[in-house]
Amino acid sequence: MTANIEKETWQAYVPYFVEAQQKLEQTDWFINNGWQYVTWENTRFDTVSGQLYKANWFNHKRNGIHFDSWIGPKELEQHIIPVALHAHGDFPGGKKIIPFLAESVKLIAQDWEGCTITPGSPFQPLILKLPFTKETLVAQLLKMYAQVAQLGTTIDYTIAETTGKL
Repeated sequence: MTANIEKETWQAYVPYFVEAQQKLEQTDWFINNGWQYVTWENTRFDTVSGQLYKANWFNHKRNGIHFDSWIGPKELEQHIIPVALHAHGDFPGGKKIIPFLAESVKLIAQDWEGCTITPGSPFQPLILKLPFTKETLVAQLLKMYAQVAQLGTTIDYTIAETTGKL
């Protein structure tokens, strides 16, 4: 008789993202600095996703500038949670801001654990990747969000500086 082993799915991680969102929305840095967060099930990519952003980042439709985290089949297999800085099409000037973002966050983030900066990326100039388990996921998300939030003022400045130049 063969044992029926059910493969873990990304849907099982939705409550962890919701818990992280609830805790995040209670932190001083989130409340005092105009941060926003959304969690959703992204069936297009078979992931649960969360986005951290500010109102002035043109992310009203989740397609502007934001920090994106997600868990899908690949992340479950590797037990790695990413948090990436994304710049998509709703930003005025589109992806032309990527090199400016990469350069502006480089000095602050380059030595962070699990951080990769890619100025030539078409939409993702920075990504952090850290290991997780079910027991550590919420704590890892909160740690990574607090870390990337340090880039908020720099990104605000870069947006302000580049919107008139792009």
